[in-house]
Amino acid sequence: MAKAIEAALDELYAATPADFVATRKRLAKKHPGLAKRRKPTQTAYALNQLARRHPDAIADLVDAGRALARAQRKAMRGTASGLREAIERQRTVIRERMQEVARLVTDLGVDEAHLPEIARALQAALVDAGVGEQLEEGHLERVPEATGGLFSLTPADETRASGARAPRKKKKKKTAETKSAKASTAAAARRAASEEKAAAKRAAAEQRAAAKKKRADERRAAIAEAESRADALAKAARAAEAEATKARDSAVTAKKAASAAAAALARLRRAR
Repeated sequence: MAKAIEAALDELYAATPADFVATRKRLAKKHPGLAKRRKPTQTAYALNQLARRHPDAIADLVDAGRALARAQRKAMRGTASGLREAIERQRTVIRERMQEVARLVTDLGVDEAHLPEIARALQAALVDAGVGEQLEEGHLERVPEATGGLFSLTPADETRASGARAPRKKKKKKTAETKSAKASTAAAARRAASEEKAAAKRAAAEQRAAAKKKRADERRAAIAEAESRADALAKAARAAEAEATKARDSAVTAKKAASAAAAALARLRRAR
């Protein structure tokens, strides 16, 4: 039963915004609980389709968030090794996802004005494991927000991910090195957020440029087709005119021949 409901949810959230209500009504006949499901916002719809069409990419995003969380926690304990690589991976993953999103919103017909909100949702999936899970499911009704703090992977999540036993809590004094690591992490996060915002703007600009180029190509194709059609019509008109001229010449010749025949007949009659 659970699998059937999951399959119905997948079908419901794969539907386009125009078909969502009709699909929900149909599926709710067999699964009444689906009647309470709300139509996704434009941004949520785009994120659902991203998860559906690029599941591995979303999994990579969530994994990058977990890796960054572990590296950040280690940095707070005074071990900053791996933090730089984790931050760089985060930037790369966000940039790649935004490139995919820019292409996807064009295919889906979603307004590019939603790109910044999509970027924030992807960032939330990086810093909040719960948001990442929602994104992977692809059943969003609205854009989720991160509820935890910066890189909110809990110690239990970190332990499960590494396969190690949970360490006992120990009180530690904040050293200058730890404070420095926290400051570096916060600064890196701000830089990453700034870069993500810039990436969203670039993606939007690329989408606008692609749309502009597409419209220009379509106009050129329409002009070329119109010119070709006009040439064909002009050729046909010239051919018709030539045929008409030929027909007029034939008519004149025939008229002259008829007149000559009539004159000959008149002469013959007079000669009798």
